[in-house]
Amino acid sequence: MATKYFCYCIGGTGARVAEVAAHLCAMKMIKKVDDLEPIEFIIVDKDDSCGGTTQAKETIGNISTLSGLTKTQKLDEAKTIGFCNHKLNIASWNFSNALSNICNNINNPKLVQVLGNNDDDELVMRAFYNEEARETDTEKGFYGKPSLGTSIFEYMLSTANQNNNILDPVRQFLDGNANNRAKVFIIGSIFGGTGAAIFSKLAAYMREYFAGRGNDLLVSGVLLLPYFSFGIRDGAGDGTPLINSGDFGKKSYLALSQYAQNEHLMRKAVADNGSFDSLYICGQDPLHVVGGYANGGQGQKNHFDLVDLIAADAMVDFFNKNFYDNAGAVTDLGKIYEYRFSGTANDKGKIANVKHTEIGELAVNLNKMFRFVVFLVARFAAQFAINYSRSGNNWKTMWKGVLTFQTLFGKEEFKENFVNIETAMIDFINGVLKYCTDYIRLMYDISKTGYDWPNDTEGASGNYNLFGVAVGKDYIGHVESICSHLTEVLTEVNIANLEQDVKELLDDEIKIQKSLGNSFKSVNDVTEALREFFSAINYTTTDSYDKRFGDYIYKALEICFS
Repeated sequence: MATKYFCYCIGGTGARVAEVAAHLCAMKMIKKVDDLEPIEFIIVDKDDSCGGTTQAKETIGNISTLSGLTKTQKLDEAKTIGFCNHKLNIASWNFSNALSNICNNINNPKLVQVLGNNDDDELVMRAFYNEEARETDTEKGFYGKPSLGTSIFEYMLSTANQNNNILDPVRQFLDGNANNRAKVFIIGSIFGGTGAAIFSKLAAYMREYFAGRGNDLLVSGVLLLPYFSFGIRDGAGDGTPLINSGDFGKKSYLALSQYAQNEHLMRKAVADNGSFDSLYICGQDPLHVVGGYANGGQGQKNHFDLVDLIAADAMVDFFNKNFYDNAGAVTDLGKIYEYRFSGTANDKGKIANVKHTEIGELAVNLNKMFRFVVFLVARFAAQFAINYSRSGNNWKTMWKGVLTFQTLFGKEEFKENFVNIETAMIDFINGVLKYCTDYIRLMYDISKTGYDWPNDTEGASGNYNLFGVAVGKDYIGHVESICSHLTEVLTEVNIANLEQDVKELLDDEIKIQKSLGNSFKSVNDVTEALREFFSAINYTTTDSYDKRFGDYIYKALEICFS
């Protein structure tokens, strides 16, 4: 018997939350299960070019690369921790291809091309949809119109075959063994287009499709109520906006009314004909302006918000829950979890003060991972980049200036293999920096929750203190700046600015440490702990450079999380 977790990420909002969820996986927040297969993310978005969806896929890939770093047997024997308790995969199912296959291979078909197959169909179409709706193409999703998405998705399900079914990832796993068990988590918004259209339909279809596996399939999801809005609605040359964030509340009210009347929404016992085994709901008031408006495509790439983090944590909570008793029976079904902040509210009942204690373990783990990323950026990568620009292929300069080399190599070995070691370091840093950039972007956005991004003003961000002094806005700004210099690493990097940013960051750390004491692990603290640990490690020439760098990274992670 094996267990597998699946996460269906619906629309741009689902993809953004999935990206945050992948970061939580990297922190090992999902418990280790011995028989658990790789966690599968299924991105369900008709807008293939959506900037947020593309970004989510890249981040999940970067985390998979990070968790795949190798280390020597010496670190294995020391039982040093790594990234992710389980591998992460992105499933290959594609919304656009599946839709095209049932529409005579028409790319991005209009609603009338999907449903108007004969005169009677067209008559019904004209009765229920105006010309704009019938003629709207689906290249960039459903533009906040769930009625379009629902009609198209229902038709797709009615014509689905075994070779191009949205449930293929789950079906292939459950069909592999009659004793296999699957947990499925669905992420979607109730106020947009794709998510609102598919969220409950997918759960119901899944329960019906796997009717004979009620004991082996658990389904949950996070339903996102309105929590963000757009600033300049016509964006940068996108033309007339097709989505009005002012309608989000009305859409949500109508959708929730339908959910309330659905007696099959929740499953309270295995024999019930219900869709969800549990459900998480979260949103916020007032709405935060997370980005300028874009009619889909690459321009749709909003900033992260605290609600994205809470929704991602809902996935972690569901996957970590044990629904089986000692006899193997399914228990504890039918619960709905609503997340509410207990922070100070103003006279209108709107949240006015949310502290890091509100998000508890999340804040602790995010801080620890941030300490690790700061070390990678400001010491591991920056120190090498600065000295690389000055060494002029002089091994002595590099040896004296880069503490990593002094820690992992003997002086003579480094001298004899300088060029090869340097090349290996460049490749290694380029891979690691991709993850660092992703994580710093997440932390920067979350630390500024409530910021009015399009207008570059504070907005409601003053109401949030999610990470305390350890992740002050100026401090994280230095980290972001260092990382931006390093993305041009080892080519035309502005060394003077890089050195200045590193100096300011280390100066900030001295102030932070005075405030927090020994609970705060500075870059210098981590460096010294690594030097002490590796002083007892003796490498041989058979230990590859990549694995030594991997040892260094894994041990740094362990130090930051200890």
